[in-house]
Amino acid sequence: MLKKISIHGRRVEYDTEEPHISSGVYHLNEHLQQTEVEMHFKEAKEKGETSFEDFENHKYNLIFQKTTPGGFFSSSVDNFVLSSRLSS
Repeated sequence: MLKKISIHGRRVEYDTEEPHISSGVYHLNEHLQQTEVEMHFKEAKEKGETSFEDFENHKYNLIFQKTTPGGFFSSSVDNFVLSSRLSS
């Protein structure tokens, strides 16, 4: 099931059925310092995506998506997608 949440003021969506995804969400939201989280969001926004690992060596991608809502006065909103990667 697709879930949308806020992590350090950023909109993040993820599939709750992906392996270890709740650990990735917890890692971004609770374990890392805010400066580290900001670095991941900035890199994803600049490069389109970034990769990171949690403390249990599970791997994740944070993918940048820009959405522009309709309406004359609407501003664009940055969205991110978190996905888990299988270890190679």
